[in-house]
Amino acid sequence: MLKMLRHIPAAIMVLLFTVSSAQAEAFTVFTNTVPPIKFVENNRLKGVAGEILDALLRRTNHSVDTVIALPLKTAYEQVRQTKNSICPALGRTPQREKHFKWVGPVYSTRFGLIVKKSRLEELKSVNSSDLIVGSVAQSVPEQKYRKQFPSKKVRQIPTTDQAIRQLAGNTIDVLVFALTPAFHLIAHEGLDPHDYVVLNEIDSVDLYIAFNLHTSDQTIQQFQDALEDMKRSDDNDNEYKRIISRYFVPSL
Repeated sequence: MLKMLRHIPAAIMVLLFTVSSAQAEAFTVFTNTVPPIKFVENNRLKGVAGEILDALLRRTNHSVDTVIALPLKTAYEQVRQTKNSICPALGRTPQREKHFKWVGPVYSTRFGLIVKKSRLEELKSVNSSDLIVGSVAQSVPEQKYRKQFPSKKVRQIPTTDQAIRQLAGNTIDVLVFALTPAFHLIAHEGLDPHDYVVLNEIDSVDLYIAFNLHTSDQTIQQFQDALEDMKRSDDNDNEYKRIISRYFVPSL
């Protein structure tokens, strides 16, 4: 047996050790709600991130035992403080880099400034420094906006649905938000998405699965390898592309 092992390439030995040493784990998911990218339904994570995470769990033999929906700021802090926890589809930025271990990217989203069409002419006459700009607290759109416009004031809003309602009710003039989820949420609130328009596109961000720092490197590598395998599968049997195409058209 030892003689046989000596002839196994070192790379394969490392792979075998990694797979065997990463114990199956049960994770708690702390997440904010940003449909169709991620939302909670019947205590299960749904949307793009939910389906991708389910596929990765199936491929790695890990599991999720609890899914908890929270405002972004709270979900972010819970994952930092709780072992065996994850936040799905979290924007990876330099400010957040050292606080988590990362698997991805699982998706990329664009964000910008959204306003009511009916208020466009009115807002043109308002001094830009007097505009009330709102964003979800600690979100990537908020961080990017503050970096580009450091002198501008931003009203922090705890949750995504509150942000949409404040824009609809004219409590804020402009919303800094991910574009596709914004219009999805507008429709979900019973509003007409055609009544809103993107004033300016600011940037885009790659979304990753953020793991608590105590997660083993072997487990992180398992998830990363599984995701890369999903993405490079044959086009006729590419689970990653099928998931994306169910929520976004055209498919990747």
